[in-house]
Amino acid sequence: MTQNGTNSIDDMWERMCRNAQISEDLAVYALRDVGKILGVSMSTVRRWSDAGTIRSWLLGPRKRVVSIQELKRYLEAQAKPHGISHVAN
Repeated sequence: MTQNGTNSIDDMWERMCRNAQISEDLAVYALRDVGKILGVSMSTVRRWSDAGTIRSWLLGPRKRVVSIQELKRYLEAQAKPHGISHVAN
């Protein structure tokens, strides 16, 4: 845990991989494994990749992969609080 009581991205990553029963030590992950780790379908990960939300690379003619660095970047972006322009009273 960090000083403010929240879990670090690395701690979150370890838990997510353990829950999905996928090794946390791989350099790249297939879209199916990314979906298992994030708790979404492979189709959702593919749509996110197509939209640029998560960057993926082709490994061979048909297999897309996502790097561990990209997954951690995505998790960090999701963990940041979304700005609130104003609060209604």
